[in-house]
Amino acid sequence: MKTNIRIIAATNRDLIHAVQNGEFRTDLFYRFQLMLTLPPLRARPEDIPLLADFFLQNICHEWKREAFTFSAQALEQLQRQSWQGNVRELRSTIEQCVMFKTGDGIIGPDELPVRAMSPSRSHENSTATTPHGPYHTVVRDFRRQVIYRVLERAHDNATVAAGLLGLQRTYLGRLIKQLGIRSRRSH
Repeated sequence: MKTNIRIIAATNRDLIHAVQNGEFRTDLFYRFQLMLTLPPLRARPEDIPLLADFFLQNICHEWKREAFTFSAQALEQLQRQSWQGNVRELRSTIEQCVMFKTGDGIIGPDELPVRAMSPSRSHENSTATTPHGPYHTVVRDFRRQVIYRVLERAHDNATVAAGLLGLQRTYLGRLIKQLGIRSRRSH
């Protein structure tokens, strides 16, 4: 049986170096007819607005949500990130934006997930954004902040918030009680 197929493969490894070190099969390496080397996303921040918009429109369409756009400030914030996870991390960040988005159709900088809210490119700011204190206290405060923020977006509807966080409603209820989170209505 004859077939005509094309295989598209991607790797984050340097295949030439891997072949030289005997970590990748030479015969397989030479079967590749075209190899493209793409710099990491952090080396091409000018691509981020185009990619962010592309992902945003696709995710909104896929999830049957209204079409959103990013504000100029949110795009600037996204461009300041180091994106260690490259395009996959950017897409994941945008999925979270769509997941948590309520209200008008513009995603502002304050609606970006926590990891995308503070610049990670410069090491000068790393001490300013690094939490201080005992580990368990810092983790507890962070969890409280995330849950409170999601509850705000869900208009204090714990069932909706649990869905957004990927948690069971009963577990979220225990966390709310354990962390001493009060609803906005009680303020």
